[in-house]
Amino acid sequence: MRVVGIDPGTSSWDIFGYDVGTNEICIDTSIESKLIMKNPDLLFLSLEEIEPFDLMIAPSGFGHPIKKVQELTNEDIYYMALSTEKTSQIVGLKKILHKLKQMKWKRGEAYVIPGIKHLPTVKKFRKINRIDLGTADKVCSVVVGIRDIMEMCKIQCSDVNYIMIELGAAFSAIIAIERGQIIDGIGGSNVMGFKASGSLDAELAYLMNPLTKTEIYKGGAISIGGNENNTPEELFFRTKDEPQAKIAIQSYVDDIVKGVFAISSVFNQATPPNFILLSGRLANEKFIERIFDEKLRTIAPVRVMKTYSNIAKRAAQGAAFIAEGLIGGNIQPIIKNLQLEAAEGNILDFIYLPIKSNNKSNKVK
Repeated sequence: MRVVGIDPGTSSWDIFGYDVGTNEICIDTSIESKLIMKNPDLLFLSLEEIEPFDLMIAPSGFGHPIKKVQELTNEDIYYMALSTEKTSQIVGLKKILHKLKQMKWKRGEAYVIPGIKHLPTVKKFRKINRIDLGTADKVCSVVVGIRDIMEMCKIQCSDVNYIMIELGAAFSAIIAIERGQIIDGIGGSNVMGFKASGSLDAELAYLMNPLTKTEIYKGGAISIGGNENNTPEELFFRTKDEPQAKIAIQSYVDDIVKGVFAISSVFNQATPPNFILLSGRLANEKFIERIFDEKLRTIAPVRVMKTYSNIAKRAAQGAAFIAEGLIGGNIQPIIKNLQLEAAEGNILDFIYLPIKSNNKSNKVK
């Protein structure tokens, strides 16, 4: 049986797939997001090359309780993208999902999966007035981390306790995993990223009104550093001589470190985090690992999450692992313990503030 996972990242769309019986990889690739936005068929040509496959986890944005892509409604897709704006990232996700709905695979099916807010393992009071606790791709990365720790420590998934720091090309995220289950998350719109500003002071958000999705992708370390074309290495190198670059890195690190200390408080005293795992595009930068280890080692040892591919990011790997778990492979205990199939609700549940947009729903449970 073949399983496939897709990660719709800001800088690239990654695809990872393998045969469950032999573990032979059938696809391990990465396509620049800007190319996907110009020509979505690039994604489908890659998928056609590896057909037939049994189950694919499709790009899911903010997530949805597990559902076949062909059964998604326009409203479902709206909530997964959560925007009517024509920004490239949002339009790309919508286009891909609409086209996936129309596809007739030679064998198998495509599913979308929940984001962190949909999970029953996150207590309801932690969902109040929050949308972005972590998108569906963060759930996928968590799966990779759980497998990594299980294999390294030779323990069951229910014994895994760790904090994941996702360091993406644009967004960061911090996720708490206790007894192999996600119990809380600080999503990308709530902590500073390399490109994204993270949480906004409410008074600043008021002055920026109307706030657009495009602006959410700005204000992070690269904006503070003053050169939008810098790579992480270039920005870090500039800190030696340029005060503004130093402030940029300090602000980026400080915001993430404070988030990790905050989320460490949700763990039970009997099950403290044993590791802090770094994932995402920037996790492979050695200087990043050194910085966070120095700042966070009092909580738990910091290391880079294991990767199971040569090219595709961990989120794509985790998506494929989830597909395997859903069809009963060796990963099944991890997926069952995460309670992904018990996910429910709407991304706008538990909101107690007025939403001044054309949202179709503002349900509170």
